[in-house]
Amino acid sequence: MGTRKQAMFWLGQAAGDKLVGQRESLVEEDAATEVKKSAVFALSQRRNGEAVPALIDVARKNSDPEVRKSALFWLGQTADPRAVSLFEDILGAR
Repeated sequence: MGTRKQAMFWLGQAAGDKLVGQRESLVEEDAATEVKKSAVFALSQRRNGEAVPALIDVARKNSDPEVRKSALFWLGQTADPRAVSLFEDILGAR
């Protein structure tokens, strides 16, 4: 698992623009929570808010609570209105 986790990290750093779809599918397909969380991190490194829809999807739908928590953390690091809207929905602020 450690090797896959490290590979996901470096993949996100080195080739982020070309691998968004692959990283999104890894979040769903890999059974190891730490690898999924690494995929979420790699996804979060996208520029210009490109990852926000995918992170919102992970936060809403992933079956692993640790992975959802990771997606929420990275969404919280953005100032994206879509992320703010998700937090408002979760908190019942609307």
